[in-house]
Amino acid sequence: MFDVLVTTGAGNVPMGGSDIWVNNFLENVVPHLNYPIVLLIDGRKPNGFEPSSISCQFVFSKEQPLLIGPLLRNCRKIHFLHNNYYRRDELWEYKEKFHTIFCHAYIKEIINTNVDLGLDRVWLPTTMDIQWEQDVLNQCKKIVWIGCNDGMVQNEFPNKCIQIPNYYEFQYNKRYVWFNDRLGYAARSETRKCFHFLDNHMGYALTDKIGFENLKEGLNLNLRRIRFYPYNLENHKNFFNLDFTPFHACYVNEPFGYSIFNAVDYGKLPILNKQWLPNINYKYRASTKEEFDKIYEKMCDDDEVERVFWFNKLKEELIKYDNKANWIHRIKLLLNDN
Repeated sequence: MFDVLVTTGAGNVPMGGSDIWVNNFLENVVPHLNYPIVLLIDGRKPNGFEPSSISCQFVFSKEQPLLIGPLLRNCRKIHFLHNNYYRRDELWEYKEKFHTIFCHAYIKEIINTNVDLGLDRVWLPTTMDIQWEQDVLNQCKKIVWIGCNDGMVQNEFPNKCIQIPNYYEFQYNKRYVWFNDRLGYAARSETRKCFHFLDNHMGYALTDKIGFENLKEGLNLNLRRIRFYPYNLENHKNFFNLDFTPFHACYVNEPFGYSIFNAVDYGKLPILNKQWLPNINYKYRASTKEEFDKIYEKMCDDDEVERVFWFNKLKEELIKYDNKANWIHRIKLLLNDN
């Protein structure tokens, strides 16, 4: 017998924090599971994908569609490491095997973020089927919220949702240095990431080309002084070595914020949303474009000793999320519970 793990991405071409989470799961949790697993990846192989970057058996659903039926029919349980964005009838046929879903972002929580931000519409990185998400959440026996913040999904499914926050291991521990007032941004171009806060600023953006162009044109943003870097693994490795210090991390309804931890690890000074880990006492926070611009100017004008103080204070709190052993242990117990 074996279990199927469903995801939207894995391997050496990660497209976001959820893919990084899945890679960490495959490396650190899978060796401790009681049953063999097969990874079912929704879609096709991305350009540059290397089969050796995934250490278990895997199938891309669009590459070998004839294998999906037998795979699901013969498996013991189906777990969702990262849920499909659209309805998949071949999965739903075996809904009685749905067991655990790891929730990285709750569509109901992000679909109307434009309202709070005063925008006419919401810009998403892809079309998302909210009914499919609800169907899978209702069918699964257990839901795991991976956020460090409390999420709406916990309130809506109180009897079967538990919180196991993601972890981040600080590897670089670069010393904070104020290079200049150029602004860095490393996230998808979408509404909840508040991409439009880059309007009229100078700096660098590591993001997706289509989203970058769509929001620039759709919101009439002035990004002439923003240098665009297409998101890929190589650019991600080099991005945080660029000569910027302020970092736009003012994301709305952000579950974990891998890029925030990454930025601090590289010695960058982020501007956070007021609702992200609000219990942390941190000076540089905003919720609107106007607040963002003001706190950015305040950050640039502050004395260096002031900025160093807040950087160290934030990093001291974020380091508390580096307990990988506890993360492995809790997930292992959950999935091995028959």
